[in-house]
Amino acid sequence: MKELTDDRIIQELQDRFLEKNRLLSEQKQFADEIKQVNEKLVRSEEVKSHFLSNIKNEVNNPMASILGLLSLNLKKSFDEKKIVSNTKLIYQEVLALNFQLQNIFIAAELEAGETNLDLTKFSCGDVIIEVLGSFENNIEDKGLEVNVDITETDEIICDRSKLQLVVSNLISNALKFSSDGKSVEIKLVRNGSDMIFSFRDYGVGISNSDLSNIYDRFEQLNTGTTKSHGGHGLGLSIVHSLVDLMEGSLTVQSNGMEGTRVDLTIPTERDLIFEDIFASLDENTFFENGENEQVF
Repeated sequence: MKELTDDRIIQELQDRFLEKNRLLSEQKQFADEIKQVNEKLVRSEEVKSHFLSNIKNEVNNPMASILGLLSLNLKKSFDEKKIVSNTKLIYQEVLALNFQLQNIFIAAELEAGETNLDLTKFSCGDVIIEVLGSFENNIEDKGLEVNVDITETDEIICDRSKLQLVVSNLISNALKFSSDGKSVEIKLVRNGSDMIFSFRDYGVGISNSDLSNIYDRFEQLNTGTTKSHGGHGLGLSIVHSLVDLMEGSLTVQSNGMEGTRVDLTIPTERDLIFEDIFASLDENTFFENGENEQVF
């Protein structure tokens, strides 16, 4: 057997020492990563618990209003005008409740990875007008002036229900965070192969330090006793996920108390193949009773 020299033995010990240090460093890094994951899991459970507590009010409040108004309508002593007025309020509460539930359902689908696009052709302007109708009471209560500018060429092939939910959340935020008596501006333009939605409010705005957290699910910028607005912290996280699914983009600009502008860009170029399929199939597949009305 060949004898090892002193230098060789020293080199071997040094190599093993370095290898031991490397392994210890990797082990420490791995332990730190495990600790961070555990902290995130604990935090996730905390925010989800807060979310469940918060969402209870978001569902219970409109439900209580609906039941109370229906109870009043059933009283024979009520006059017709009051019944009509209460029925309008019930309708608005149902729309609000449906909006909250749609957010919860789509959040569950996104969490499970079960969300797909159901492509149809429709007018983006119609979606905006329909969404604004569902927030009519909110607009009146705050005395807001909503200015809408819609391009004539506003048709798109996309998932109507998902785009409508995105628009609903962005309009809801613009109305919610606007100061009473101020204006909200909504603009829709086509830029080449993109459809661009712009939502501008003149409310409390978002600080630079908070802009990086606005897409966090179950989170809100002000919570607890400092919370000044309703909501459950799902809206923008859902918007962000759905916009990614539609291969679009979202930009948020805000300057403190000067309000917020959100630009939503949805591409249409990828839908040209689908549009060709529309053109090649029998028109009765998509139109009812031979009229130019799309069935969704």
